[in-house]
Amino acid sequence: MCLVNAMLKIGARFEVAHVNFKLRGEDSEADSASVIAWCDENGVVCHVRHLPADEEAEQKGNGIQEAARRLRYAWFEQLREERGASFIAVAHHLKDQTETLLINLLRGVSPSSLGAMAPRNVNTVRPFLSWSQEEIEEWVKLDKVPFREDLSNKSNKYLRNRIRNEVLPLLESIRPGAISHLAEWTNRLRSQAVAVEITATGGKDNNCSTDKKVSTQTLEGVNNVERLLGYIESSVNDIQLTISGIDRKLNDMPSNSHKERN
Repeated sequence: MCLVNAMLKIGARFEVAHVNFKLRGEDSEADSASVIAWCDENGVVCHVRHLPADEEAEQKGNGIQEAARRLRYAWFEQLREERGASFIAVAHHLKDQTETLLINLLRGVSPSSLGAMAPRNVNTVRPFLSWSQEEIEEWVKLDKVPFREDLSNKSNKYLRNRIRNEVLPLLESIRPGAISHLAEWTNRLRSQAVAVEITATGGKDNNCSTDKKVSTQTLEGVNNVERLLGYIESSVNDIQLTISGIDRKLNDMPSNSHKERN
């Protein structure tokens, strides 16, 4: 909700896409209801879909989280194309980045994957990637942003949750600032991977076109809503697009009174 609240604040044109995997019973339904209510209250087009992550995981032999991610992004991309949108914006933050780095290290992925998530990757943008969870929570509190906590995040049966709940607190206790330092390494490793790719492809970077650049500026110590909104707005200008749940080209933008439920 923090991301869509920011886009509303800066006057962005966007639509919201929400997936209900029905994995948490009443909590899943309450999450969907909260998103729909916010969109109705603010006149934002809302797309909601129920997707069978449990069936996908069983068929493909993957974990439930990987299956959910695959289904979610496939639908986001399908919806982006159907609506004639330019980009998909997601709200991953700095701690998510550190978790992804550690997961990739544990899985023994190729060095090119150690850059974890990019601020922009083809049609996906992540405007919160350099912001800490604490900074975002501060904004939520100051701006009274409605939110719901995913209680499944407390379960350590998933690898990411165990890293989040056990490993990261331990690292912070050993060396305060460890989460930020590890996230900074993803930027360095990604830069090296991009340099190798550009060399291999004869000077073409597939993740970022020559006329659109992604800001890698990291601001520290945000202490008010205005600074955070200012950063997001500057990020929008840097990549020459309107950050949105699903960004609309102005000439294709439908009336906000139209709502679609799937």
